[in-house]
Amino acid sequence: MAAVLRACALTLLVLVVVGAVGAADPVSPSEYVRLVCGGFSEFQGAVQRRGEQARSALQSGARGGEGKRRLGSFFDGVVADADRLVASLRAAGVPDVARGQDVADTLTMVTGRLRQVLIDARDRTNHLPEDSEQFRPAAQALLASIHSAFPGIAEGLRQFETHEDLDRAGKREPACQRLGS
Repeated sequence: MAAVLRACALTLLVLVVVGAVGAADPVSPSEYVRLVCGGFSEFQGAVQRRGEQARSALQSGARGGEGKRRLGSFFDGVVADADRLVASLRAAGVPDVARGQDVADTLTMVTGRLRQVLIDARDRTNHLPEDSEQFRPAAQALLASIHSAFPGIAEGLRQFETHEDLDRAGKREPACQRLGS
């Protein structure tokens, strides 16, 4: 009898675990787009606010590595913002469109690449020179290298234009419109 109870308990546990990690119900295209654009809009706003730190770091000519510290702080912040973006995209679920899982996976992958570019930049900040005259051109080169990574990331986001329902929902969603401006 004890063996039967253990087997039943184990079966119940497996069913609960499988149910907990199983795929969630698909999300309507309009809800998915609202959540995705909302996440990107929050990320964009946070990066713009933090951008003042990076500008200040480049313009300050601070001695003793102050510019380097400010730029490092900027990247620490945008990496944390990217972490929140990735989490919000995962929480958005899967859109109820053809190949919706592929859409969600690609978006998460592309955003993960963006996050990695930012982590790499943060790590490279540690190796910038502390001398004011050498710091500025080295920091500008670092920022330029980040900008060169964005076209590949943007290409991954263009998939929404090929899904009619997502494209239509994006044109109606205010958060998506703000991203375009």
